[in-house]
Amino acid sequence: MKNNKLIIFTMLILSLFIAVPSASVKADDNLFDVAITGITSKEIVGSASNREEPSFTDDSATFKTNLYLPGDEITYEVTVKNRGKIEAILNKISTTDTNNPAIQFSYSGIKEGDTLSPDAQTTFLVSVTYNKNVTTQPANLVSNLTIILDYEQNGEAPVVTPPGGMIDLGGNVSVPATSAYASITVILLGLLCIIVSVIVTKRMTESKNKS
Repeated sequence: MKNNKLIIFTMLILSLFIAVPSASVKADDNLFDVAITGITSKEIVGSASNREEPSFTDDSATFKTNLYLPGDEITYEVTVKNRGKIEAILNKISTTDTNNPAIQFSYSGIKEGDTLSPDAQTTFLVSVTYNKNVTTQPANLVSNLTIILDYEQNGEAPVVTPPGGMIDLGGNVSVPATSAYASITVILLGLLCIIVSVIVTKRMTESKNKS
């Protein structure tokens, strides 16, 4: 029974050392991280109002408004921040709406091709307006607008040195030092486990022969 407990204890120690080094070499998954971080109602003209508070995800902003009379308008300010470590470029701007001829959408202060540096932020305006040229009031004056920002990485990603640096294995092959140390530790502990198992098995055999 004591011998069996020794084997189990050795295996538990081995599994513990295997788990710990692997956690220390976790990759940085926040290199590219651009997101819409806020929307505020900047200006309200006439009888316009929010049917619902503006909402947003990382790459899209949605506006739902009520417009009653020609000239009614709401202007929103949208904030975008580059929370990552790579410069981003705005590849494409897309909009979806209700295609209501009485309602006009526009945005300013942002355009395709704009870049955003790491830790920097930018703002732009979105306006929802009742078309002044409409002579007959339509039955539906509720508007839904979504603007989608497609940001991409601008240029090459920076080389990130992991904690502990890199180890050159030769032949232009390098690995994180933490990974190499973890592998060596696992191998050594595996050998130790084998040696302990052999010793325990030998003692069990000798004990059995004596009895």
